[in-house]
Amino acid sequence: MQQIIGDYIFHTLAKEPPPPIITLYQIHSNLIISPSEVDKKADGFLVYDFEQINDPLCILTADCLPIFILGKKGFVFLHAGWKGLANGILFQKQISQIIPHTLYIGPCIYPCCYEVATDFIKNFNQHGTTIQKNHQTFFDLITTAKNQITSIHPDINFIHSNICTCCNQNFHSYRRNKTSKRNYNIIIKR
Repeated sequence: MQQIIGDYIFHTLAKEPPPPIITLYQIHSNLIISPSEVDKKADGFLVYDFEQINDPLCILTADCLPIFILGKKGFVFLHAGWKGLANGILFQKQISQIIPHTLYIGPCIYPCCYEVATDFIKNFNQHGTTIQKNHQTFFDLITTAKNQITSIHPDINFIHSNICTCCNQNFHSYRRNKTSKRNYNIIIKR
């Protein structure tokens, strides 16, 4: 799967791309770092000048959101599951610093497949979105992310892939089969 966003190409691959790539040690946090700090644990990259980076950036996901936010002064590339959203990763100051205008979410789990306990929504102060269907509760990561980012940046162009990692057999999904395999979400300059 490939999506062009401004001067960048967002790829999602089910197998590891050839090296070199820059990846994070992801911990389901709200921490965002520079690619030069990859020895630290975090869930997002902040880039002001892509020309200073020689290799593609990579975020690993199975069902979590791979989020690319393009701004006038750079971009942010994030891994965000429910914990990252609940911990406010989209409210981090680095996102406002790039003056964001476009947010793209790659393949991730959609609410059709993300059943949660009824009291799950208590993890969110606000903006968390659940759907009730046939006495079951489903969590909507995408709408939650949209509600969070537009609460601060109401004019942001919000785009998503319309690909559910759990429904689509071309992608890895922890919810579907408890796999330890991951999808490789890559950003490169075009």
